Amino acid sequence: MSTPAKPQGGPGSVFLIDGSNFMFRAFHGLPSLTSPTGIPVNALHGFVRMISALRKEFAPDVLAVIFDHGGSSFRSALFPAYKAQRPPAPEDLIPQIPLVRQATVALGLPSIELAGVEADDIIATYAVMAQKLGRRVVILSSDKDLMQLVDEGSETRPPVLLYDTMKQKLLGPAEVLEKWGVPPAQLGDLLALTGDSSDNI
Repeated sequence: MSTPAKPQGGPGSVFLIDGSNFMFRAFHGLPSLTSPTGIPVNALHGFVRMISALRKEFAPDVLAVIFDHGGSSFRSALFPAYKAQRPPAPEDLIPQIPLVRQATVALGLPSIELAGVEADDIIATYAVMAQKLGRRVVILSSDKDLMQLVDEGSETRPPVLLYDTMKQKLLGPAEVLEKWGVPPAQLGDLLALTGDSSDNI
């Protein structure tokens, strides 16, 4: 089964947005902008534009935004060096983080996060549940870890696809295999064997 060129929205579709991924992309993709009161707003502005464009283009049946809660996750308890190499959030981004969450709610969308787990964990849970309920799932993120969830579906099971909005590319199992040399179900095994520098492993 070939992967379509673009996500299929409309009835029966569930779009799960990696909110933290979108926020960082917006922050780094736009020049510095400030509100009349001097608050940085480039990430906020870019985030709202991205969400609005997605709703207009694809009109998903269900659209939810999932954020990292912040602070440590259960992985840090298992491996204290997990992501320890990552620098803190940029100073101009920090005051925008609560504003992005508020904007998500103002747009009429669920803003979902949970202490102790990462956005990836929540996205994975919703993706599996939605697929079991017969919904087509599109995950909107450029995070390679989420490629493990990609599933072309079958006559009795709808697909789970990943859409990289930066590259405007929809990824199915064939695209994951081409990039990593293994199918989605084995990507976790590959990363366990090779390590993952982005997570300090």
